[in-house]
Amino acid sequence: MDKKLDVVVVGAGLAGLSAGRNLRTAGKTYAILEAHDRPGGKVFSEKIEGRTFEHGPQFVNRDMTEIVALAHETDQSLTRTTLAENAVFIDENRRVIDPLLAEIEERLTAAEIPENQSVKEFTRTQLKDPYLEKVANSLFSEEITNDSNEVSLAYLLEMSERYLSNKPENGFQVAGQLSNITDFLAELSGERVHYGDPVKQISGTEGDYTVQTEEAVYHTKAVIVAVPPTAAKRITYSDSLHEHFGEALSSFTDGAVIKYTWIYQEPFWHETETENGFKAVGGVVSVNQPGAAIADSSTEQDTESRLTTFIGGKTAKQYAEKSPEERFEIVLDSLVNAFGEPAKEYVTVKEAVWVNEPYYSGGYSDALRKDGLKDAAKILRNPYQGMVFAGTELAIGYPGFMEGAVRSGKAAVQELLGS
Repeated sequence: MDKKLDVVVVGAGLAGLSAGRNLRTAGKTYAILEAHDRPGGKVFSEKIEGRTFEHGPQFVNRDMTEIVALAHETDQSLTRTTLAENAVFIDENRRVIDPLLAEIEERLTAAEIPENQSVKEFTRTQLKDPYLEKVANSLFSEEITNDSNEVSLAYLLEMSERYLSNKPENGFQVAGQLSNITDFLAELSGERVHYGDPVKQISGTEGDYTVQTEEAVYHTKAVIVAVPPTAAKRITYSDSLHEHFGEALSSFTDGAVIKYTWIYQEPFWHETETENGFKAVGGVVSVNQPGAAIADSSTEQDTESRLTTFIGGKTAKQYAEKSPEERFEIVLDSLVNAFGEPAKEYVTVKEAVWVNEPYYSGGYSDALRKDGLKDAAKILRNPYQGMVFAGTELAIGYPGFMEGAVRSGKAAVQELLGS
């Protein structure tokens, strides 16, 4: 492309599409370069036989104002996630673990954080109970979709502080398809979005950048890299950019998550025999498969009931190496262990694997390494010589969520145009 653009945006996920919308509003010339053949990044909805499956993120709450507004703009309402009254959490052996989860939260809040301590080091030194340690490691591995020994405890606490709501994250879901939102944002940018052409190199300096893809060359005054840090690290940068951003990009580690959505005619888990008698179960934390969890993901609008299995971190990477059939049998067995034979009576099930994805990155989002730069996110989200990064990992509010991605893309444009 011979004409010099005001901005090139790398990535057409929520952050990149949000940036594009705000550049359009500001009257700037821009292009959005996407490696894959569709917009949305990890937002990926699929409709099969009248049922919508969200293979990536799916939960929101009403304090997530940007994503809620986008739902309304696309004529979609919110539907409440329906948890049974007095629902409890159990492990796969049907032990009620709510008191343990409360203790973990209390210990975590009160913890003094040594320099470069990993999440796993915290569980080993502060919990001092083998079973409690197993529960905590599994819980955190699923939450950060990473090996708890690799991720900074300070980062985990900071992510919690940047969750700007006292409402649960899973309170609502969009009564439609989340891909409607990303399709809407992509349509706003229209032909400015270029698909199937990964960015390979960014060179130049402020006011005069060259962005090279596999198929084309773009000239631009400024650049917004709106892909996860581990994916952004695979791009080659000119020396001055690498010197400024390189260590910050290397401070993040790639996550991994596998997700199963199970459809059932009846919510049999509302009457589960636990060690404390029959209880309604809202979720399961696995102690034998670290990073594995099960959640009741049914909504008010559903005529059927749903469970969602999440497998994060090291366990997800191990399972990704197995055949789909072998992986499925392991996951189904974990459901049967938790809920009994009714778990086998599913209507249908769909799997999504987010592991070793070169352009989206794996997991819900990247996480900060225990030996990474503490201010890596700040370095990346602040413009330098007309270049800035965006993504849910870098968001000041709601990192790791769709809301964070939308806010980050918007903030990147504001910072870039104001710098």
